Amino acid sequence: MNRPDIEISGLTWHGDTLVVLPQYPSRAAGEDTRRVYGLPRSALREAVADSPTAPLDPIPVPLTAPGISEHAAAYEGCEAIAVNDRRVYLLVEGKAEAQGMEGHLLRGRAAPDLRRIRVQGAEAQPLPHQVRLPNMSYESLVVRGDTVIAIFEANGARINASPRAYRFTPALRALGGVPFPTLEYRVTDATALDEEGQFWVLNYFYPGDRDILRPAPDSLALRHGQGATHRTSEIVERLVQYRYTDRGIRRTDRAPIWVELNDGTPRNWEGVVRFDDGFLVATDRFPRTILAYLPASPQ
Repeated sequence: MNRPDIEISGLTWHGDTLVVLPQYPSRAAGEDTRRVYGLPRSALREAVADSPTAPLDPIPVPLTAPGISEHAAAYEGCEAIAVNDRRVYLLVEGKAEAQGMEGHLLRGRAAPDLRRIRVQGAEAQPLPHQVRLPNMSYESLVVRGDTVIAIFEANGARINASPRAYRFTPALRALGGVPFPTLEYRVTDATALDEEGQFWVLNYFYPGDRDILRPAPDSLALRHGQGATHRTSEIVERLVQYRYTDRGIRRTDRAPIWVELNDGTPRNWEGVVRFDDGFLVATDRFPRTILAYLPASPQ
């Protein structure tokens, strides 16, 4: 699981097992046998408590997904995963020459003990285009009862005039879009909703993306202030809280949680889940594969 070229792109819970989604599941096992990984909650708790941390031993989980690479003009892998009971939802993306990146939503089922996940590739649902930007598409999934919500990656004021999240039934019938508040930088993953409909998103900015994202003044930093290490850096690594309602998605009044920056090297956080009194977060391959525990208290 620590091979950089599988590029971790999403985290979710299946009961007490953390499911780790590679962007390229076939690189973990070969083109004919795709794979995600599982980590027991008990082992993760021991790892957080131990110092130094002993190596974790991921459980390989076969991912059966015939034709998964056929649902985008130029398949570029899996971007997000969500589990609701035994239902599994998966976002994949690819390049579309005329319209930039395109996303597709797929559904499947997980075995009760997570021995296997099977995705029904033939039923992929295309997602509406929002803006044409290099390597920007849908990167986050949340589930509310029988509603699956896909969240776009780029929602900044200067690049996306009317950001929306799109809703689907468990059978992937489209239910239309709901407003998503403007947010600068990238949205790369989301936690599950709590009982009040609240959830957190990973919000990340790599300064090399400035010409693509053209960020406007950061309203959250202006309102709440910044983390201590962010005050002298262009890099942004933080969690932002939202609430889902039938009328749309709204940002809560809670201040962002700023991730303490480390030596000026951006960390491309691509996965997040709630974990006890904090969060687990994961990078793809930049600067390396990292699975980290993040306390909920601001830095």
